[in-house]
Amino acid sequence: MSIILNKRVIALILFNFIIASFILGQDIFLVEKPGTVKNHKYYINDFVKVKISSPDTVFSGEITEIKDSSIVIAYANEVFIKDIVVFYRTRKGMEFLQGLFLTGGGAYLFLLTINGVISTDDGEINKVPFIVAGSLIVAGIAIIPLKTRKIKMDDQNWRVKILKF
Repeated sequence: MSIILNKRVIALILFNFIIASFILGQDIFLVEKPGTVKNHKYYINDFVKVKISSPDTVFSGEITEIKDSSIVIAYANEVFIKDIVVFYRTRKGMEFLQGLFLTGGGAYLFLLTINGVISTDDGEINKVPFIVAGSLIVAGIAIIPLKTRKIKMDDQNWRVKILKF
């Protein structure tokens, strides 16, 4: 009985390793800074934005395929890694702050407007809360240029690789 149980356990463990190797055995599009531990990994279905050198064009979209020396963006554009001049990386923290400021300012402005319609305060409007709501919205709009980081590829500071597993 224990021999059969041990064979089943071993077979189950081997089956799990085989399944895990198929699931985790995928290619990685890597943007790295040589000599440091700074790197950014991108997989299939991740959003990327790159600028190539030859016709000076910017491609953006999801990675649909990772080949040996190129990536396919949005099922249509094959970009060779040797042609990539600039990689645009989205800063998640700035994107979160932008959404927070825009949503918070918009919600605050909406509540102020509804409160002013419902209120019966002889038509007096306090301007300070509207200035605060407008400032939040303007701060959210001002963060837009800070949302993406431009990483130039020059093989000394940053480079692009494709890792095959």
